[in-house]
Amino acid sequence: METDDLLVHRVLAGDKPAFGLLVDRHRPEAVRLSGRVRHRAPEAEDVVQEAFLHAFLSLGRLRSPERFRGWLLGIVLNLARSRWRTRPDYPLEAWAGGHMMADPLVLDVEPSPEVVHEARELHRLVTEAIATLPVEQRDTVELHYVEGLKLWEIASIVDAPVGTIKARLHRARARHVTGQVIHVNGGAYLG
Repeated sequence: METDDLLVHRVLAGDKPAFGLLVDRHRPEAVRLSGRVRHRAPEAEDVVQEAFLHAFLSLGRLRSPERFRGWLLGIVLNLARSRWRTRPDYPLEAWAGGHMMADPLVLDVEPSPEVVHEARELHRLVTEAIATLPVEQRDTVELHYVEGLKLWEIASIVDAPVGTIKARLHRARARHVTGQVIHVNGGAYLG
């Protein structure tokens, strides 16, 4: 099996079908990542298609062909996040502690006004706390806690060691722990 960097070099040398091998290799992971942010399969697929097109057109600017995977996943993440930000409204399931709920049937079909208010208030508090973080910590917190990525996935995307990612998360948490506990929908959150 050819490595990513060899396939990238083949594409840059004019072997356009070699890009199809890169697509086949990385499409499942790209779709999973996009789905974590977009939460809807058709939208996640659209993001991945756009990301592969962008990657193909920008391949000549990739400085380290051996890092194609991380570069591609970064494109997927940026496009998915960009589309997420342009949504007119966030679904309630996105406010469930910053993670998608494993079983959407757990959500009320019509949540009470109190539940909606509490969810929006929690979302506002979390968003405000994240906004006060330095950029590297904020990006890491959003990738881990909001978008649900694992530490090694974040490390790959931002091209930093896992230890650095752990340190950023630790510093971000230490910055906002005041000992106040917020109770929302039976869950307790440090405020």
